[in-house]
Amino acid sequence: MKIIFTDIDGTFLDFGGYIPPSAVQAVQRARAKGNKVFVNTGRPKAEITPNISSVGFDGYICSNGLYIEEADEQLHYECMDVALVREVCDWMDQFKIGYFLEGQEAVYTNPFFLDETARGLGQAAADALERSFPGLFRVCPLVYDGIAKINLVNRDGKYEELKQRFGDRLQIAGWTRTGRPDEMAEITKLGASKAKGCRFMLERYGLTVADSYAFGDTGGDADMLRYCGTGVAMGNGTDEAKAAADYVTGTVREDGLARAFEKYGLV
Repeated sequence: MKIIFTDIDGTFLDFGGYIPPSAVQAVQRARAKGNKVFVNTGRPKAEITPNISSVGFDGYICSNGLYIEEADEQLHYECMDVALVREVCDWMDQFKIGYFLEGQEAVYTNPFFLDETARGLGQAAADALERSFPGLFRVCPLVYDGIAKINLVNRDGKYEELKQRFGDRLQIAGWTRTGRPDEMAEITKLGASKAKGCRFMLERYGLTVADSYAFGDTGGDADMLRYCGTGVAMGNGTDEAKAAADYVTGTVREDGLARAFEKYGLV
């Protein structure tokens, strides 16, 4: 048995929300062969939409290793310190930065997020976000308890200011919705990582690192691409992801995930 970890955005589906039928079939064929296939994503469980949950994954590693479940059973759960979440939000509110807070059950959006997304990334990106997560990014009263991650639109050098102000207490990294680097920033607990989730599942099954395969496309995936026995970066991936990988496959729309599953005999 092999264990497979795949990122979602830019890996299993593209930034417009398209999932190649070949990717769905690859996951299902890999499982039918006796392998385990887990989503390993920065998304919280609340953002595992029906087009993903209907595929039939063995489980979900969410929020960069802070939440793990298998067969609907919660195995691991961590969240950020409530007071620290409030402190970060109060700081961002001074500058009317658009952000949203991710919990495992819900996502909480501040009033500036969608407008800032459209201003910084373009209206098409904002529209794609709403299509990808229908009804999820609605403005609602913020909840600071049970938050795994804060995401914000990067502008006016605020990403660097955040790192200077909170970098000793929180993990801060850039990410992308459209493929351009550091359009957004994410804030989470120190020590959160996708590799942490991979290690948890390998220990649970008594498997070695050599039995593991990771698939991703950005710097946020680099740690699991390096950690697993075989790391595969998507053709649409960033330079950081490709440098961390053992192999670079095709893009999402070139059936890159399925082609790599075939290459490594996982299906």
